[in-house]
Amino acid sequence: MHPPTTFRALVRFAVLVVTGCVAAGCARMTPPLKDLGFVNHEFSPVSRTKSCRAVFTRGDTLITANRSKTVIYDVRSRAFVFARYNLHPDYEVQNPRYMESIATCAWKEIEGGSRSERSGGASREQAAMYVLRDQAVVSEIKELVSELQAGSGSAEVYTPKWFEQQTRDKTEDGLPRAVRTSQWVDVSTVEGAIQSMDALDVVSAERHAVSVGLANIRSRDERMRRDRIAQERRTAEQKRQSELARAARERNWQAAVSAPIKKGEKVCTRGNNLFGFVEAVVDSRVKVYVVGSVDNKPPGFFFRASTGSVRFTSKTIEANRWFDRDEVGVCGFQTDLR
Repeated sequence: MHPPTTFRALVRFAVLVVTGCVAAGCARMTPPLKDLGFVNHEFSPVSRTKSCRAVFTRGDTLITANRSKTVIYDVRSRAFVFARYNLHPDYEVQNPRYMESIATCAWKEIEGGSRSERSGGASREQAAMYVLRDQAVVSEIKELVSELQAGSGSAEVYTPKWFEQQTRDKTEDGLPRAVRTSQWVDVSTVEGAIQSMDALDVVSAERHAVSVGLANIRSRDERMRRDRIAQERRTAEQKRQSELARAARERNWQAAVSAPIKKGEKVCTRGNNLFGFVEAVVDSRVKVYVVGSVDNKPPGFFFRASTGSVRFTSKTIEANRWFDRDEVGVCGFQTDLR
């Protein structure tokens, strides 16, 4: 005995539902934008010379999108959010690669879920709300939406990239043209995003964002002021220590060049850091067996302020040279020679 026809139909329907859920993951879907009352004003498919782009309006809502990001802007409140949606083509094409290439630009259906905001404890279906502060641009976008709905005008300038730029460009008070508020908007669906923005007190959110932003600027300026003062003090101290070291080198040199010398005495020059032993003193001339010259050290190395021993590398010369008496001074160095 076979089950009733109605029962068999119900079973087949249940199997189809389960199979569909397994294959598609039971993703929540919104209707096509046109079924939500949106009008498509601009649309360009993917090509090698032009990026994907689409512009929609409905009442006080402007949607502008490219192949990677969507902006939903509320004309009334000046609020907008960034979201990323999975978009499906308006028509079927057999070539899978072509299907993939146009998948982010056809706008037939929108799969819920934002993947652009996952900080501040927000879920993957939430995105931060921004408020546009530039009143001139606010008025311009308002007029643009009216023109689009009247069948004229072009939203070519107001791309997602343009909205992103507003969150970076600063005004005279040091804050961005579009401030990020602490409010999070439900972007699981387009309707959800619009309803979330409608439900928020955008003016209060903007005031709070501006207040926090100005406080951060003041804190940053104070930090910079303290850092600048600290740097000035460090620079002044370094200069003072440098002057002390220079004066010490000069005193040491004067003492060394004035000290009596005799054969076998260790002597050094100041300018080129030569070092060696006195071979002979004839009137105001001194014959020196030059052992070598110090590498990579500043002039006056042997007459520096420090008294401890310092290792150094040298270039071997090992030759006799004559110097004026005021060109060499008594110094100390360690060498295996003599």
